Amino acid sequence: MASTRARTITKAVTWETLSNSVCFLIAYLIFGKVGDCLIFTVICTLLKLVLFYYHERLWHKSTWGKTDNWCAQIEAYAKQPDKELF
Repeated sequence: MASTRARTITKAVTWETLSNSVCFLIAYLIFGKVGDCLIFTVICTLLKLVLFYYHERLWHKSTWGKTDNWCAQIEAYAKQPDKELF
């Protein structure tokens, strides 16, 4: 199953919104200056957004751990000695 670039960008934006809100809160609790925390958070957000996008695209191109054959996945799981299928 393929991921579109729009999906990758949407994932990146939603994750960065959540993670940077947490980072801003922590920075505010430590430093107490809203302006400084906001500037730092915006810079980090832009850098991490770009890095995350390329990280996701590289993983999307990788075939490691991917399979279109769900039957093979079930069979491989069932063959594990400590696993029960149902």
